[in-house]
Amino acid sequence: MSAIFIWSERFHLLTGKETGWRSFKSAQGIDGLMRIKGHDLELLAVTAGDPGKGQFRRFVAACKQKHDSICIWAIWNDDLPAILRRYGFRPHSIHEPDGELLEGYLWTAQ
Repeated sequence: MSAIFIWSERFHLLTGKETGWRSFKSAQGIDGLMRIKGHDLELLAVTAGDPGKGQFRRFVAACKQKHDSICIWAIWNDDLPAILRRYGFRPHSIHEPDGELLEGYLWTAQ
């Protein structure tokens, strides 16, 4: 797959501060919000256009080929933690500078 992301406009918080988050559509049929820091990819609020057809699996595999790490935040699907563990992700959390605890799942290249 030649292009993973088709970029859209920059995403801003209500405060107007630049967050670095961008909306995207992938060649695999996954949409959402993402940001890249160096070779690391962060994903937020991803959705599949046709759930249950392997789109997410193909999307994650393509991302693993391009990035040193992938972190997925805001897990709202009860099935996703088990799926992410099968794909080599592990639970991950950080504290934001404002003290907010963020929890998600992290994959790191070996």
